[in-house]
Amino acid sequence: MPKAVILAAGRGTRMQDAAGDLPKAMIPLAGKPMLEHILHRLSSAGFTDVALVVGHRAGAIESHFASYPLQLTFFRQTELNGTAPALLLARGFVGNHPFLLTFGDILTSVDDYRRMWSRLTADPHAVARRRPQTRDRPA
Repeated sequence: MPKAVILAAGRGTRMQDAAGDLPKAMIPLAGKPMLEHILHRLSSAGFTDVALVVGHRAGAIESHFASYPLQLTFFRQTELNGTAPALLLARGFVGNHPFLLTFGDILTSVDDYRRMWSRLTADPHAVARRRPQTRDRPA
């Protein structure tokens, strides 16, 4: 079963005008939080198990997605001390298996998630990444 880890602990200080006191991943786009678009796209791409590393206003994310129709596991990054420490919180979740790492403020297409997963499973030492595009829009 494909697993993904989403890092969504940040404060979004550079986006404070749009976010206010919301976690950056909860900024609304097309009527839904950005993170909801990401989870929907991961689910549509076949991911069945997702870890969310949350931090700033973690409770807002956890309560919003408490009954989301995808297997979610939450990890709290109590000290916002970087990407590597955030990912380490989910090491037991991923074990020794391939997983997709993404961020709670980056939108990509369902097809891109599928292509990345295909590349990762074809070569366990692969790193799959996508060049940012400015034309992406929430589905």
